[in-house]
This record gives sequence, C-alpha cells and structure tokens, in this order.
Amino acid sequence: MARKKILFGAVDIGYRIEDYTKFIQSNFGESLIAESFSKYVLPTSHFKTHYTYTCPVYHWHPIRVYLYCFCFFIYALFRFDVFHFLSGELILTRKLRRFEMACYRFFGKRVIMHFVGADIRSDRYLDWKSQHMEDYLAGKPSPECLYPIKKH
Repeated sequence: MARKKILFGAVDIGYRIEDYTKFIQSNFGESLIAESFSKYVLPTSHFKTHYTYTCPVYHWHPIRVYLYCFCFFIYALFRFDVFHFLSGELILTRKLRRFEMACYRFFGKRVIMHFVGADIRSDRYLDWKSQHMEDYLAGKPSPECLYPIKKH
C-alpha cells in the first residue's frame, strides 16, 4: 500500500510545524510522508526552523505571492492526501476559503484544522464563529468586544 502524504501549513503558529513533520517521519514513516508549507518565514537568525515549501509574503510583491500560492495549491491538491492547517489559515487567501475547502471536498482530501489562540481563550469568540461562519470563512474580523478584557 502506498504511503499517504500529509502537508502541514500554512502559517506556523508557535513554530510547531517542523516538530509535527519530524514526529510523523520518526513514528509513522512507513505509512506517512510529511512535508510542510509556510507563508510567513522568519530569518533563520531569529528562529531556526525548516519548511519543505515557503512563500515569503513579506519579501515578495502581493501579485507574486497570490500567483505562487495558487500554483502551489494546485500542486498540493494532487500531491497530498491530508492537509493539516493551523488556526484556520489555508494555502490561498482568506477570501477564497470556501473555494479551497470545496476543492478539498470535491477531490476527497482530508483536512485537519488545528486552532490555537483566541478561538481557544474566548467562549464568546467560539459562539460568534459558530453563528457567523459565513463571515468567518470570508475572512471578516470578529468584533473586538468578544475577546476577554485585559487587566493591567
């Protein structure tokens, strides 16, 4: 049986993606191939991490970023069986989330959404997201009043 291929991406929250890929390779290497993709790449002097594929959004013109991400999305769609995304950030832009998810569904791909941050810290945020899923998928920001009040 052919090994399944998993892609970790597209924004590395807390710089965990390299750890996830190493874990898969060392523990499930006979059944899974793990690769990684990140849109936001820090200089190696700041945090040493490695990704299989990168798209340095801060160094490229936005049109180049959009073209690269679209081409990479098509490539990934036919290369990977499982997509593991952090904090709801996909390969394409937030405005194209519905299209991207529809493509994964159409081609029978498995998608894992791994959330960290405000979606874990605030029940009000989770309620807003469940009631306004269309707005969330369209990339519209949630109201500031949903976040816990910071005490100084």
